[in-house]
Amino acid sequence: MKYLKFLFLGLGFVLLGLILRRTDLKEVWHHITLVGWVGMAVVIIFYFLEFLSDVCAWLLTFKSIPMTPKWTSRLFLIYMIGAAFNRVTPLASLGGESFKAVILKTHYQIGYQETGASIILTKTLNTMSLVLFVAIGFFPLLVSEQFSTSFKTVTGLSFAVFAFCIAMFFLVQRFRLASWITYRLGHFPLGERLAKLLHNLRSVDDRLVEFYTNPSRMRNGLIVAFLNWPLGALEIYFLMQFLRHPITLADAWLLDSVAQLVRAGTFFIPANIGTLEGSLVVLGAAITGSPELGLTISVIRRFKDILWILLGLLIWWLFSFKPTLPDRSAR
Repeated sequence: MKYLKFLFLGLGFVLLGLILRRTDLKEVWHHITLVGWVGMAVVIIFYFLEFLSDVCAWLLTFKSIPMTPKWTSRLFLIYMIGAAFNRVTPLASLGGESFKAVILKTHYQIGYQETGASIILTKTLNTMSLVLFVAIGFFPLLVSEQFSTSFKTVTGLSFAVFAFCIAMFFLVQRFRLASWITYRLGHFPLGERLAKLLHNLRSVDDRLVEFYTNPSRMRNGLIVAFLNWPLGALEIYFLMQFLRHPITLADAWLLDSVAQLVRAGTFFIPANIGTLEGSLVVLGAAITGSPELGLTISVIRRFKDILWILLGLLIWWLFSFKPTLPDRSAR
């Protein structure tokens, strides 16, 4: 698996190299200077709001944690650590989840089973809301004359496969299929070894089903998780104003929704190197007539991600100085 990750990373860099060769990097730099520090500040503010919506959705999945500003700030910092390690480790956006669980356990005495269930729920809410976001963005794509029929067909098929996978992911949780499969395997010689795993799976499954069968919690979680995606489209919309090439909000939604679909579909490539740039270049060229504008958006987003990673790693370093467990009543 490790070697596959390096192979995918190498393929991503090859694709990135081809993109850089076919775009005017001087023009890209010119566009970046147009954005300036004010534009970057606007982008970071939007990213902060996107991140905050993810954190609030995560907070809603916990049963033992109250919805308070204090806990929101705590989870915000922990979420930044997880996001940073998700991006720097070659584990398909899963490398940071263990860091979240360990920090919540060692610093706030939140059990691994509750944290594990909350992480699964948050991933599910994010991807389910992404399906809706991409579905809305698919309508302007269908009526647009700027994209070929073949592009629309490939995008539509990719979206259908993605939506199907998310539906299956939800059904596995909703109907406790993981526990059921593990229980069936328990009749084989490996049964004793699976006994503890089955116990933990059942506990997590109970938490998942409890959340999904609570209409208000499920609804609120989906609404809050969904807010993340339109904020990303608004980020592109305002960014294009700074680039002196304004586009409609519908075009910004279309651009970001397809780019997010590509990002989700190429999760196996570390940091989506090459694929994210390629999607933004193609979409930018179709919508604005300039592939350099698409690459500029990608460069600015990469810079924003690097800044967020560095902040996340710094927060993790600061957390490492406080390894002791506080009293639970302090919460």
